[in-house]
Amino acid sequence: MASSAQDLGPVLDKDGVRLTVDDAIATVTLTNPAKRNAQSPALWRALTEVGRLLPGSVRVVVLRGEGKSFSAGLDRQMFTPEGIEGEPSFIDLARRDDAALDATIAAYQEAFTWWRRSDIVSIAAVQGHAIGAGFQLALACDLRVVADDVLFAMRETSLGLVPDLTGTHPWSPWSATPAPWRSARPAASSRPRSRWRPAWPTSRSPHPSWTPRRWTWQPPCWRPPRRGDRNQVAAPVRDNPPLRHPASRRTSRPVPPPTRPGQPGRIAVRPQPRPCVQPPWPQLA
Repeated sequence: MASSAQDLGPVLDKDGVRLTVDDAIATVTLTNPAKRNAQSPALWRALTEVGRLLPGSVRVVVLRGEGKSFSAGLDRQMFTPEGIEGEPSFIDLARRDDAALDATIAAYQEAFTWWRRSDIVSIAAVQGHAIGAGFQLALACDLRVVADDVLFAMRETSLGLVPDLTGTHPWSPWSATPAPWRSARPAASSRPRSRWRPAWPTSRSPHPSWTPRRWTWQPPCWRPPRRGDRNQVAAPVRDNPPLRHPASRRTSRPVPPPTRPGQPGRIAVRPQPRPCVQPPWPQLA
C-alpha cells in the first residue's frame, strides 16, 4: 500500500497536473486556475504519465480542478500562429501529412482513454466551466459529481468539428437507445447546459464542499419488477395483467381466453430482463 498522500515524482508537479496517492485513492488535480485549467499538449502528456505511474493498489481515482472552473477547454494560445512555447500550434499541425497528424492526435488521446480502465473507478468532481476538451475529460471518467454552478458545452460541434479526444466515445452506444435525446444529446450539443439529466450516471453536490458519499446509482439496464414474481417466464394470459413492451408506453391487448372446453390456454412469454452485472462501487467513508 502506498503511504498517505505521497507525491509520485516531480514530473507531475508541472504542466498543470498534480498527483497524490492516499492508500487506495489517488487524486489528480488540474493546477492552473489562472487560465481556468485550460488544456495544452503538455498537460495531456502529464495526464498520460499519471495513468502509467498509478500504483497497483489504487482502486479509485478522483479528478478535480483548482479554482472556479474544472476546465474551460483548450488554451486559446494554441490557435495563434506563435502557439505555446515548445508546442506546435494548430496551424503547424494542419500542415503535417495525414500519417503524422494521426500519430500526434493518437498521442493526445492517451490522456483521455486510461480513465476507463477496468481496475479502477474514476470520478470527476466538476465545478464551474467544463467546455470542449474539459467536457470530454469529465466524460472520460466513469462517474461525475457536479456542483450547482456547473456549465457543460461541446463547442466543437458549433464549429462543424468532431470532438476527437475520445471523451464522447463511451457515450456512442447510447445513441442507439430508444430515446437517445435523453442520454447522448447533451454530450454532442454545443449549447451550454447547466441542468444534468437523470439518464447520466452522475450525482450532484453543493459547491464547493466535496464531501465523501456512498454511491447508490444503479446501471441503466437494471429494472425493478412491476408486479408478481420477477422469475416468472410463462403463464396463462388470463392469470396475468396485459403485457407492456419495454420500449413502448402503449399497453398491448391481452390474448383472449379459450372459447371451447378442453382447449389449452394460450401462453404469453414475458420479456426477460436484460443481463447486467453491477460493478462493485466503492464505499467512500
